[in-house]
Amino acid sequence: MRIRPGTLVSVVSWAVLGIVLLIAAGARANIPPFPLAEYDTWGWLGAATGWLGGDGFHETFEREWLYGAFLAGVLQWSGSFSGILIVQQALGLVGGVLAFLTWRIWAALFVGTWWVEAGVS
Repeated sequence: MRIRPGTLVSVVSWAVLGIVLLIAAGARANIPPFPLAEYDTWGWLGAATGWLGGDGFHETFEREWLYGAFLAGVLQWSGSFSGILIVQQALGLVGGVLAFLTWRIWAALFVGTWWVEAGVS
């Protein structure tokens, strides 16, 4: 049994995803809009703020440059540290959608198995 995009199972699964994303967005909206610092925060933010301040991009403890460059880009774009929190929360919701799509594609590879026939996918 192949699940087509317009079937009830497909519509219900997309509706459940929408509800989960709304609940997640609502929970994230209650988080205060300022980032919390941990023991390794300066290792990531130091490279980003140094780069934006004209001091150059210097990684601490041989860390990868990609996340520091991401932070620098977000700080450049938003102009505040709370922009980091907002962008990371939005990327978390996008990650939920990508996980759902990955499950749908993976389950479509096994057409005729019990979870597809039961409507789990």
